[in-house]
Parts: sequence; structure tokens; C-alpha cells
Amino acid sequence: MGKLRRNRLGIYFFDSYVDSYDYNVKGRKRKRISLGTRDVKVARAKCAELRIELEDYKDIQSRSMEDFKRDYVKWAELRRAPTTVKNYVIVLKKISELIPVKSITQIERRHAESFVITLAQNMTARGVNFYLRTAKAVFNDALEWNLIYENPFAKIQMLKEKTIKPRILSPHEISLFFSKAAELYPKLVEVFQFYLLTGLRRSEAIGLRMEDVNFETSSILVHGKGDKYRVVPLMPIARDILLRRKDAPRPFEWAGSTLTHAFNDIRKSAGIKNVKLHDLRKTFATMLMDYGISSLAITNWLGHEDDQVTRRHYLGYNDAATMEKMKELEKGILLSLPEGTFGS
Repeated sequence: MGKLRRNRLGIYFFDSYVDSYDYNVKGRKRKRISLGTRDVKVARAKCAELRIELEDYKDIQSRSMEDFKRDYVKWAELRRAPTTVKNYVIVLKKISELIPVKSITQIERRHAESFVITLAQNMTARGVNFYLRTAKAVFNDALEWNLIYENPFAKIQMLKEKTIKPRILSPHEISLFFSKAAELYPKLVEVFQFYLLTGLRRSEAIGLRMEDVNFETSSILVHGKGDKYRVVPLMPIARDILLRRKDAPRPFEWAGSTLTHAFNDIRKSAGIKNVKLHDLRKTFATMLMDYGISSLAITNWLGHEDDQVTRRHYLGYNDAATMEKMKELEKGILLSLPEGTFGS
């Protein structure tokens, strides 16, 4: 099954014909896979591996879209975070609704384009991009498994999202929030303080275990999205909060929905509008920038892929702190200019 060949540049590739499971195409389809080497021994070894792999997936290729959805979710449950698996289920269900085909190999780029256009009619650009980004990931895996010949979503461009100014709590709002929290939910005050002082996501704080806390270095090992992790330094107050809970396996034993409900109750009672629990994380990031911490350090602290995500969604500015810095800058400029330049 398949032959080892070499192109004009001397790079070897695996040349084979595979059965087409597209109901509109009869016969077999040529499939050429680059082996990325000019070394014949390496090429032969890779060629042997590919023959085994293609044989293993021969029976899988004939499965229906429903079979793929079922098997893919089972595979993801063993390798991905629960929230990621949930996203896969949501997107695959939507694809089945809007692209009614029997086999995964029947989905073409025109279907993917139509899928995006249909979603955009009743959804924000950010929502559409969520579906598109997830679909690309799912079909990349299908491509890796040789279930399809190309990813129909791969070349579909993301929609341009509107830049939204992050919602940052002012010092006055922070004071109001924690005063009301002490009154309504005294047992939850410290967990909300911990969010503000560390910038952790809701799930990250809830999932924190005492074995991940290093009191000697004042730091914690945070298990983020998927299998990623990072080390986050602790301010003295945050360290003390954990120290008071060191005898418990987990310092914060509340359900996420409980914390969100309490947060909303507190901020409404305090008269604070248009703010979510996640905005404590954004407020933390902005305060770090206001105090001169570099955006790269903040990106690493928050666990973002790159600083573009941090800048787009997190770093706003504290008006009062910015104005104070502007006043200092103005004084410095005035000192370097001849007297009377601005009529003073």
C-alpha cells in the first residue's frame, strides 16, 4: 500500500491511493505525504510507520459523522479539560445542525464558509470566532487521523472583533464591594480578596490545593487551561489567607456557581453596575501595570498565550493613577522648557 518516492528537491514522500468515502466521488484518491527528509534510511522508517498507521485507520475512515462525533468526544474526555470537551460537544452539535451530511469527508470549504455566514446572522463576531476556532481544532485532529484529506475550516478567516474596554473596578468600588461583602457574606470575603490579589481565574482558585502552595518562596503552582501550569507569586496578604487555611486539602471549598451568585448579590447591594467576578482578575492586571510591572510579566502571571490577549481583554487603566502620572510627567516637561513657554 503506497510507494516511497522522491521529489525534484530530493525530499522523500509517501505516495499512495486511498479509498474515497465522499459519496460524490467514485474510485480511489491519490494521497501524497511529505516525509520531510532527504535521508533514504529515515524515509524508509517513516514510510513503514505510515503504512501501519493508514492500515489502522482504514476501518475508521468509513464511519459516519455521528460515529465521528461519538468517538471524538470519548477520545477528548481522556485528554482534554472538561470545559474543552463541553465546547467540542457544543460545536459538533451546531455543525451537524447547519451542515447535514452523512460522512465527515463530505464537508467542504464551501460548507464551512456557509456555516460561518449563518452563525454571523445572529451572533457576535466573538461568538462566531469561538465556533470557528473550535471547529478548526477538531478537524485538525480528524486530518491527523487521516479521516479527511484537508481541513475545510483551516483557511476560513476569523471575523474582526470589536475592541471592548476592560471593566476595571475603581478604588472606591473596591472599597464599597468589600464593605458590603463583610456584611452579607463574611465567610467569602477572603476568597474574593484572593482573586483580587492573585488574578486567578475562578476555576483556578477553586482547584488550588495546599500541596501546590510554597510558603517558603511565597508562590503557588497554578494549573490553568488544559494541561498548562504556571508559578504565581503571592503578596503577603494572599499568603496569610492561605496560611490560615493550611490544614485543609483545598483552601477554597466552594462551588463556582456559589461564588458567582454571591459576587452578583454583593455588587448589586453595593450599587456597582456592569461588573463580573472575572473583572477582579482584570482589575488586578491593570493595577500591576499602573505600578510599573511589564506587560510580559503580567502575561506570564495571568497565564495568557501572548501579550496580545492581555492587552486586548485585560489591560485598561485606572483613571486616578493615570492622571497622577500625567501630572508628574507634565512637571518634568515644564522643568525642561524655558520659563513662559505656555504663558505661565
